[in-house]
Amino acid sequence: MYTMHFDHSHKTAVPTELLQDLYLSVDAKGLAAILCSFGKDAFELSELADQLRDNLSDERIFCALMELYGMCYLDVWEEGDDFHLKLRGI
Repeated sequence: MYTMHFDHSHKTAVPTELLQDLYLSVDAKGLAAILCSFGKDAFELSELADQLRDNLSDERIFCALMELYGMCYLDVWEEGDDFHLKLRGI
C-alpha cells in the first residue's frame, strides 16, 4: 500500500488569502494578480493605467483598486504629483 503526501504550501505569486477572499470581486483579484507580476517594487498609478487601458476602462481599474484598498490589500501614497501603489503581503 502506498501513502501519498501532498504539499499544500503557497504555490502562487498571488497571496492565497486574497484569492480565497469571498468579498473581493473577480476584477479585484485579477488586478491583484497583475500587480503581483510587477514584483515587490512600488509603481505609479499612471504607469498601471497606461498598460491596462486597452483591456480595462479607467472606471473598472479605479473600482478594483478602491476595492483592494478598502479591504487593506493595497497601500497607496502620494509623492509629488504621482500616486504610488504596492500590494501588501508580497
